[in-house]
Amino acid sequence: MNNYLISYDVSNDRLRQKIADMLTQKGCVRLQKSVHLAPAFELKELEQLRQSLAALLGKTDANTDSVLCIAAPDDVLDNAWWAGKPDVWQKIKRPPLHNLL
Repeated sequence: MNNYLISYDVSNDRLRQKIADMLTQKGCVRLQKSVHLAPAFELKELEQLRQSLAALLGKTDANTDSVLCIAAPDDVLDNAWWAGKPDVWQKIKRPPLHNLL
């Protein structure tokens, strides 16, 4: 199992909302408007998520839309910092991050 940061840049408002809703439904936690954390996902779950995202992106004509997924193991998240609302990290039950405000 591993954590993954998922970021997306989608121009169509309706499609962007569908992606956000799907990520939340599959257990991802919204960190920012277009950034989610997939906590403790198995590779099989990640592949299913990739296929679902590809299917949604395939419904658009825009050549500019994209999704980026980056592995974020616990030791990486443990050393992360956060500026702004700290309550987002409480949703994923991680130790509090350094708050820069």
